[in-house]
Amino acid sequence: GAGEGEVEGLAGRGRTLRPRAAGPMGSNCCTAVVANRDIELQQEAAKFELEEAKPDLEDTKPEVRVASRVLIIGAGFGGLGCAHALANADDASAVSVTLVDSKDYFSIGGTWQFVWTGRATLEQTKWPLAEVAKSLPGVDLRPKTTVQSLDLAAGSVTLHDDSVLTYDYLVLSPGVVSDASSIPGLGEAAVDVCNIQHVERAKQELQDFIAKAKTAKGSKPLFLVAIGAVPYKCPPLPFEVASLVDHELRAAGVREGARVVLCCPVPFPMSGPPPNPASEAFLPLLAEKGIEWMRQHVMERVEKESDKWKVHFINGVEIDADAIFAIFPQRAPDLFRDAGLVNHKGFISVDLLTNRLESHGHSYDNVYVVGDACFAMLPKPNQPHPKAGEFAWQMGGAVAANIRAAMAGGEAPLPSVRGGRCVAETGGGTGMAIINDLMPVLANPSEGKPSLKCMPGPAQEKLEWVNGYIERLYGSEARKFSPA
Repeated sequence: GAGEGEVEGLAGRGRTLRPRAAGPMGSNCCTAVVANRDIELQQEAAKFELEEAKPDLEDTKPEVRVASRVLIIGAGFGGLGCAHALANADDASAVSVTLVDSKDYFSIGGTWQFVWTGRATLEQTKWPLAEVAKSLPGVDLRPKTTVQSLDLAAGSVTLHDDSVLTYDYLVLSPGVVSDASSIPGLGEAAVDVCNIQHVERAKQELQDFIAKAKTAKGSKPLFLVAIGAVPYKCPPLPFEVASLVDHELRAAGVREGARVVLCCPVPFPMSGPPPNPASEAFLPLLAEKGIEWMRQHVMERVEKESDKWKVHFINGVEIDADAIFAIFPQRAPDLFRDAGLVNHKGFISVDLLTNRLESHGHSYDNVYVVGDACFAMLPKPNQPHPKAGEFAWQMGGAVAANIRAAMAGGEAPLPSVRGGRCVAETGGGTGMAIINDLMPVLANPSEGKPSLKCMPGPAQEKLEWVNGYIERLYGSEARKFSPA
């Protein structure tokens, strides 16, 4: 109990309350007065205790940890890879992730050739973006959401409906767009094999070419597969396209009556100048199939001439094509060009190791760019970092690790993986596996060199690669890609 008039609970504060001494009214009266006064003092002390305790109660409240806001623009391989890594990390509650994309579906470009060769429908190559939410716990996923403008200084993004999203960390994964404006006439003449909107057109033009080849008299009709500019996404793609065109013409019985030509603006579009492992694998393959290889032919313009397309190259060579499947020159979307973030090639420059945005000599600590839109040089081979879905996914994961390290006040870790295996179809159920590893470069940028191997194998491996990502994103029960 309380002793010597001290009220329990206040002893630690150094405050002592004592009753008044007895007065002249006598001991009984004084005792009553003192007793009443004791009650008053105890009530006063109790009130004092509560008032004094309030600050201490506030001091002992648990600290509220505010989650860092991560905004990801683009739900392709890169954006999904970053969101997946953040959402499934042990400390996922430390981040608030918003992922926006202008589309409402996810599609893998490596499935589109199955459509134009008649082995799948276009709908089979799409998966609803909303359904990816099951593998992204806690992520605010916003399909069909277009970004109107960026304000990197204010740390905000304005959407198409004029609403504003603010962020602590921004991850740009917008992919690339095709831009044929540098080659007049190409946009009208050619199918863009990197554009899902052109897939049905590709199917029709291939059938039209086969029909023409069946009735051709005189000169053989010419099917041109053209690389408009480098770099472009999926380095082996033009070799895959040319091989599949060759296969379809053979299956239709018209290959002997047609020419297939593959033109390239540089000596070789993969792994630098030949000879290299990729050129040693693909060039003999072209020769074996009778596909004509035109290296160092830069397209200047394309003009309509009767029922053909006349393709002019800057070296003065001209060819007349009956059909053109092309990889158009590629660049980052208009939003980033208009914001002044692109380099002279039209891509967004980043730091090779961290994928942090580097624009006009300024590096941004909290803005990252991953996937096809970003641009970084591999120093020793002096080549651009290749563009592919596998690399984009890995960049997204590495950026997620960088963000978590930055939140903890640490240094950005070295990426844990940068390489993989992709398979290009080469016709007739065969494929070419391209196995690469860029980690030697990332571990030692000034001296490291990438490794690359090419191995013939079954085309089935391509489906296994595609479905591996579908399962990772949509779960084991998701619809697999199963072409005829």
